[in-house]
Amino acid sequence: MRGQILAAALAACGSSSFALAADIGTHTTIGGQTFFDFSNISLKNESASGAKVSASPSGTGFDVKRFYLVADHRFDEIWAADISAP
Repeated sequence: MRGQILAAALAACGSSSFALAADIGTHTTIGGQTFFDFSNISLKNESASGAKVSASPSGTGFDVKRFYLVADHRFDEIWAADISAP
């Protein structure tokens, strides 16, 4: 039961994104967005003697899938610039 609750909690948090922005001037904002994954794989094989043996891939991992850097600047009410870099 405890393992199922932990698995459900990890599944809810399994794939997420995080965004952050900072105002560094009058009309300039720099920020970023990160997409990450936290997962657990438990693969078991049965040996010739019938014992359960862990097999690759097994374990817990944290992976950063993508990261975007964003810079926005507003020159005036008409002109603005938005630069994004993956």
